Amino acid sequence: MKTKNHPFRHLCLSLMVVLTPLGTSAETANFASIQAVFEQGLRGDAEAAETAYPGLQKLVKDHPDNPLFLAYLGADETLFARDGWVPWTRIKFLDSGLDKVDKALAMLGPEHDEQYERGSVISIETRLVALTTFLNVPPFSNRLQDAKDLFAETLEQPAFHNAAPEVRQRIYLQGAEIAKRDDDEALEKKYLKLALDARPGQSHYANIVRARLAVIGDMSQ
Repeated sequence: MKTKNHPFRHLCLSLMVVLTPLGTSAETANFASIQAVFEQGLRGDAEAAETAYPGLQKLVKDHPDNPLFLAYLGADETLFARDGWVPWTRIKFLDSGLDKVDKALAMLGPEHDEQYERGSVISIETRLVALTTFLNVPPFSNRLQDAKDLFAETLEQPAFHNAAPEVRQRIYLQGAEIAKRDDDEALEKKYLKLALDARPGQSHYANIVRARLAVIGDMSQ
């Protein structure tokens, strides 16, 4: 299935959290595998988003208390809204996906600061999934302010400093995106540099950061 040029197009830069599982349980390996397919969906592969969906549904069914699984399921449904051809079907999945993401955020408690999936703090990655989803749904969804509030809240979480470098880098990149939308170039540079500091060296996201800094006239990195 070919994707169309929808407002979700920038979602290809949204998550793509690729972490090495620290555990060896079948459930951890299963989630890592499903999430890897989901990432292909984020990059614009509509069929991959469809493929990941049943696995995410099963994870939510088997682990109803895990907000991270629910957040990913909701995010995947917003990809259906991105890729769908029938307007009312797209709206249905958009509303359903955002509702699940909202519920996942509401589920977060102190215990999730101590729980990990694939070496990633559940509470922080759940917020990352929500943040990137809010930033990439169409403007009529009115989620930009939600993204701004969630970004500020996420940086204030003590568990943020325990999050995997990839996750912290992605969150700072979302902060840079928010600043860009607000035409605040100084703040955008700040978060881009924090993103690079979180995971320096040569990597997919470090290269994105450097490319953007070059565009806005900062070659120091």
